[in-house]
Amino acid sequence: MSHSPLKRTELEQAFRAARPGLFATGVISMAINLTMLTGPLFMILVYDRALPSQSYQTLLGLSVLMLGLYSVFGLLSLVRSRILVRIGNRLGNTLEKRVFEAQIERSVKEGGAKGRDAVGDLGTLRDFMGGSTPAVIFDAPWTPIYLGFAYLLHPWLGYAGLAGVVFLLAVAMLNNVLTQRGVARANQFQVRSNRVLNDVNRNHEVAHAMRMRDDLYDHWHGLNGQAQVKQSQISDMASTLSSISRTVRLILQSAVLGLGAYLAISGDLSAGSIIAASVLVGRALAPAEQAIGSWRQYVLASAARKRLNSLLEDYPPANPSVQLPQPRGVLELKNVFATTPNGGATVLRNVSLSLDPGEVLAVIGPSGSGKSTLARVIVGTLEPSRGSVRLDGADMSYWNALQLRDSVGYMPQTVELFDGTVRENIARFQVDASDADVVAAAQAANAHDLILKLPDAYDTSLGESGSALSGGERQRIGLARVLYKNPSLIVLDEPNSNLDAAGTAALSMTIDRLKSEGRTVVMIAHRLGALNQADKVLVMDGGTVSAYGPRDEILRTYSENRNKKASADAETAAPKREGKTNA
Repeated sequence: MSHSPLKRTELEQAFRAARPGLFATGVISMAINLTMLTGPLFMILVYDRALPSQSYQTLLGLSVLMLGLYSVFGLLSLVRSRILVRIGNRLGNTLEKRVFEAQIERSVKEGGAKGRDAVGDLGTLRDFMGGSTPAVIFDAPWTPIYLGFAYLLHPWLGYAGLAGVVFLLAVAMLNNVLTQRGVARANQFQVRSNRVLNDVNRNHEVAHAMRMRDDLYDHWHGLNGQAQVKQSQISDMASTLSSISRTVRLILQSAVLGLGAYLAISGDLSAGSIIAASVLVGRALAPAEQAIGSWRQYVLASAARKRLNSLLEDYPPANPSVQLPQPRGVLELKNVFATTPNGGATVLRNVSLSLDPGEVLAVIGPSGSGKSTLARVIVGTLEPSRGSVRLDGADMSYWNALQLRDSVGYMPQTVELFDGTVRENIARFQVDASDADVVAAAQAANAHDLILKLPDAYDTSLGESGSALSGGERQRIGLARVLYKNPSLIVLDEPNSNLDAAGTAALSMTIDRLKSEGRTVVMIAHRLGALNQADKVLVMDGGTVSAYGPRDEILRTYSENRNKKASADAETAAPKREGKTNA
């Protein structure tokens, strides 16, 4: 995707919106650094004015002034810290909805989360902006000013401080070169180990039943161990360079004291200026030393910013579309081709079909024939590489998302419920959902009585992925979620795979009701019993349509072909049996 170099990215726009806060931080930082001159000036005046004059009044006045200025310093430091925290929060609040939606879209388009968690990247950036590192950036421009004051006391003192700053900058650059690549590698291993841990938590029953814990631990431990090795190497290198910088700063401050004493003995410097010079040089070196200590946070934030920029550019916000009339459920697919989420193999080839409101389509075929992919293409979670999917004549991608939210119901092959109550899951977590709509959806799915038998009925907490329910119960509640707000297009991928006889009967009643209400239903099925309620049947084989038409016609053709194949197999087997008999 190409972008104009003059067009600001969404992240840049968010930072641009924070400019007033950053400007205020810069002004406060200037005041903070001016008050930091209090110490050197106080020492000079005490040693060079109060002590020689033996004046208590002068000492008292200087002490009161020093106390006032340091109080202002403490107050301004607190204000600056709070402003930076709020800048970070504002940045996160501005982008979190876009990042959340873009991450979901990426997971849908690419077949699962790729790389780091984007919301976590936004949190890294927010914490960075609210931390101490930006304050170091605002303090760094004052380093030349502190060196200038030291130079005014004596040129040699200024040169000594300058040499220390140059050395620390070189250490900081070396730190960048040595740690940046290592941080990226450590993050890659950490992401993979976290992904394995999430998979283990999600599939804990399989891991326990098949005694896979030791093997899974070895797999996770290998990845986590590599991440720890990289992180330890980075930490060791960073701590080594930080210790070197701290040691150099202490040596230089003491050296400045010695140099100041030498100059004082030579008569080129006053006694008060000796300590003042040491404090000035130490303050000049502080930003560089702090930058080395916080360099890893800067590297992490910089990498998170690049990933967020890439994500938001690859998945821009949808353009607002014209509000169309609510769809009636007229579905048309024309010459649809579709590939796997990573753009690899072609899964669907030249698929066409059409349905009118009130019609039920049963999609059958062997495993791997493209049935579930077809369901995903119909509901829009997978965009076709060629061809079109239209609902009431409009391309599926053109419809307003809020309209599709209430007009399309989809139940995937594996029903995934969310951590929340039964009511929240059926209502799709819509905050304005009414109890009447929720109960109506449960009754339409014939799940109302089942829900009332749960410990807290509709307020029963389901736990992660609906772990508190059986497979059949999850499927029934998932169907209720599909039917919430009476969608006009309903796509069910093997809705009876986990149902018992009672559940299957309830599903049949639901399908009959949907047909009578004029709802369009697409049902992926393995069980031939599901064909009894179908108006049309589509047979998939190898990603292509091998048969499509009215149910009775397709079943008759299917039965004839099966009989022909059985006869052909019998004729082929007969000579072989005769040969064996003669032998």
